[in-house]
Amino acid sequence: MEKLTEISIKSKYISVLPDGKLLREVSYGGSQEWVRPRDDKGKKLELGRWQKLKKPNVIADCGCGLVASEDVLTYLEKKEMPAGRGEFDYNVTAYQSMLMDADFHDFPVLPYGGLSGILMALNMNRIFRQKGMKYKARWINNPKKMFARMQEMLEADIPVIFSAGPGIFKKKKFIRLFVEDGNFKNGKRFKKSVSFRNHYVTCTGILTWRDASGKEKRMLRVSSWGRKYYLDFDEYYNYVESTDNWLFSNM
Repeated sequence: MEKLTEISIKSKYISVLPDGKLLREVSYGGSQEWVRPRDDKGKKLELGRWQKLKKPNVIADCGCGLVASEDVLTYLEKKEMPAGRGEFDYNVTAYQSMLMDADFHDFPVLPYGGLSGILMALNMNRIFRQKGMKYKARWINNPKKMFARMQEMLEADIPVIFSAGPGIFKKKKFIRLFVEDGNFKNGKRFKKSVSFRNHYVTCTGILTWRDASGKEKRMLRVSSWGRKYYLDFDEYYNYVESTDNWLFSNM
């Protein structure tokens, strides 16, 4: 394997401190799961059809766009703070409150529909104007320029929100997420962890290298469900081309 090249945001990403119940280690970004109603032992409650339409449950099921938006806004805001004041961690309770407030005021999450990319961009631009922040959000980018655009944004210290749609044409196809393999078994740097579709994630870094055959590998470091994962960009691109469309799957 040739030398690894990395592009990344410049500061520590948003993190939430463990509470010993919902979260047992420091997070990497936020998670909509933390607002899901649970019993005294931390187990998910069995809910009826109408109970699932109550806001905490809607956010827990469909709030990935809300989480991505709030995390990126918070990251960009703390960059504007004086030196030494921008580094901080949430606790779980404070993060839960932030999500509920943002859902009410800025990024309403719809049952079964979540948050559209267009509405996300419009509301982020409204917040940028209100706070005097010199950024501009946009949804829908040219797919062939998507990777280069991600590189540009990360080099400018801007995390990148992007999505994979529901897989309109092949319902059984998913995108894999990987974690780092500390043992480097069989020369592999990453091992499969989970899979997803119909979901927003936030890119905070890009790793590129060439494998033994000379093929370029492009892995995105992403935040999802409060954890750090890696995603093969070419696998993502092929998923959209063969399974979905660039309206639902974009950045």
